[in-house]
Amino acid sequence: MSATSNKKTDSLPPYISQAQAVAEFYGFQNARDTIRSIKSKTPQKKLHCEHPFIENRFNLLTTLAHAPIKKQPLYLYSLVRPRGSAPLRLELDITHTSASIAEALLLRSSISILKELGYAPLSVEINSIGDSVCKTTFSKECGAYFRKRMSDLPPEVKDLVRRDIKQALLHTQESAIDIHEEAPKPIDFLSDTSRLHFAQVIEYLDGMNIPYSINSVLFGRTPYYSKTIFVIKNGNPGDSRAHILAEGGRYDDLPRMAGIRKSVPSVGVTLFPEKNTPPPHLKPQKKNKSKNCPQLCIIQIGFEARLLSLIVIEQLREAGIAIAQNLAFDRIGGQLEEVERRHIPFTLIIGYKEALDQSVIVRDMETRSQETVSLKRLVAYLKHTCAL
Repeated sequence: MSATSNKKTDSLPPYISQAQAVAEFYGFQNARDTIRSIKSKTPQKKLHCEHPFIENRFNLLTTLAHAPIKKQPLYLYSLVRPRGSAPLRLELDITHTSASIAEALLLRSSISILKELGYAPLSVEINSIGDSVCKTTFSKECGAYFRKRMSDLPPEVKDLVRRDIKQALLHTQESAIDIHEEAPKPIDFLSDTSRLHFAQVIEYLDGMNIPYSINSVLFGRTPYYSKTIFVIKNGNPGDSRAHILAEGGRYDDLPRMAGIRKSVPSVGVTLFPEKNTPPPHLKPQKKNKSKNCPQLCIIQIGFEARLLSLIVIEQLREAGIAIAQNLAFDRIGGQLEEVERRHIPFTLIIGYKEALDQSVIVRDMETRSQETVSLKRLVAYLKHTCAL
């Protein structure tokens, strides 16, 4: 992967260093360091292509698919320098999970990074194209729809129908052609599993109060996307003048399409804040206490608890309190093992009741004492009672 090393951090642009700090707060680790620590069983083949999203993710998944590691979620970031004079990019990936919380965590992290760089307002455009079966069904239905109406189409759309049905649909929307309104949409052909997955991602966005709009012709620039696709823009929903600052999506189909036999369900986002406009201004960087050894860990049980956990983590980041988490890991036993392995003295426990009450249980792991604290009082309680 063409990612920079942590040793070169001092020479990085300030906006990249600050973005990297936010990513690390959310638990993302340098992908290059992770890969160096992995001894793969088989040699990896390298992919060279024009689309950077594919090249870097392919090389990452090839290594992980053949590595003797536990199949648990990995949070990775890469600093990628594209070919030519394009500016440095930051890529975030969560691998080995098909849970919708992975998309939510990527969106939350990305929004926080862009806010730290001074971008506002921010909004998300999002769509779901489903799994491979859903995508095939949609393409067939959309092709049939346009072929029945070929006589009503402009010449440029007729050519696109023959070459790329998705681009034909996109062109009809951008050109305000009437035929677009009745055209099939990917979301109409989602399976029950894909529909539930997308509904959960939308619920996370609602719960985090992140402005969004559903864009039915958002397909992404690569055929390797599946299920969720999104872009983050510097503007309000529906603002045609808004610049794209990040794009991402789930790429569960990439391993299979690239010839990798093992399944590595993953989702990623690429942030390129300098692509269209330089960052407006950097906010003063927050100093997180015990950044490398957090004194606090969050344990969550259930969908509602994960949603509240996202809100809690961002609240603590704003307050400069470091916290360890693995929201994509849903087994309570595994979460407790992580707390004990890292000798973390305090845990925040969130279950269904706490999610409804907008509260958390703060537990002292040494004395086993615990107290329920409201979300509004949490930061003050941690700073004064737990001395964090």
